[in-house]
Amino acid sequence: MPTPMPTPSRRTALVVSGLTLGLAATGCGQATTRPAAVTESADTSLLQDARADLAGAAALVRAVRRTHPSLRPRLAGLLQAHRTQLQVLDPDGAARGTVAPEVPAEAPEALRSVVRTEERLARRLVTWAVAADSGPLARALAASAAGVSQQLATLGEEAR
Repeated sequence: MPTPMPTPSRRTALVVSGLTLGLAATGCGQATTRPAAVTESADTSLLQDARADLAGAAALVRAVRRTHPSLRPRLAGLLQAHRTQLQVLDPDGAARGTVAPEVPAEAPEALRSVVRTEERLARRLVTWAVAADSGPLARALAASAAGVSQQLATLGEEAR
């Protein structure tokens, strides 16, 4: 009498389903054809908005670090994340000429201001990632949203 096949563990089932979902979501390969010009023009304003918001958030983080030196260590990762995101989304530096934002006089309020700005930025990046017609742009925006969210998690609850 043949022995029955063992059933997979819950962990194995979750890993396999996660990997399958990941492969399905990313596709099996990259497209070798350029998207139509319509796609590029549709994403142009979206990309400009994302660049402007990222540059504005980076400017706020820089201003808060300058005004409140005690916050420099806590905001270092966030500033580096924005620099990296802008290198990807704005390699020519077109959106970097933003006006210096107002910084609250007290450090806790300044930190809360950064957190509010970053939470808004993360939501907008997700929205733009979903709306993007271009796959590479959607991935870059989603990665930026994930990076901002990770940095927010490191700031801790007391910053909210």
